[in-house]
Amino acid sequence: MLTTRMIDPSASMIRALLFAALSCAGAACSLEEVGRSITRANVGTVRETLCDAWMASMAEPPKRLPLSEENSRRWTWTEAWAAARYDLKLSDDEWLDMTPRQVAALENARIEQMQREELLIGVLAATFENFSFYAPKKSVSPETFMLHKLPPEPELPIGDQIMKQMAKLKQ
Repeated sequence: MLTTRMIDPSASMIRALLFAALSCAGAACSLEEVGRSITRANVGTVRETLCDAWMASMAEPPKRLPLSEENSRRWTWTEAWAAARYDLKLSDDEWLDMTPRQVAALENARIEQMQREELLIGVLAATFENFSFYAPKKSVSPETFMLHKLPPEPELPIGDQIMKQMAKLKQ
């Protein structure tokens, strides 16, 4: 709901956000002083600056997951809070001291850790399947057993690709 309010924030919302930003920056001012500093002449500029800062604090869509409608957009404030509380086990105070970008960075680190663990289990499972009595004709890769797939490897420059193929010929 907060993101929809940021499209056209009320005067009290602007005052509260400006007070919170100034307080976090170390300014010693009261909510009333902040309210008095916002005038008809500068309210548009203050509103634009606050909205721009709010949107800039939102996390980018994850890059390692396949692009879909669900993960091709930025996180909302509520989604960042839910990830912080449920997935990262952060308290409200810990979460409020972070920007959504910081929470997303922690979430990305958690997913990378899960990928490493899933890959280790996948190696075990693939080994069992590939060397069982009824082994498949084509070997199964460890990634077959992963829920959070590894990102594709970046394509090598053409010179490195040639050198890689030449190294295979030596063997």
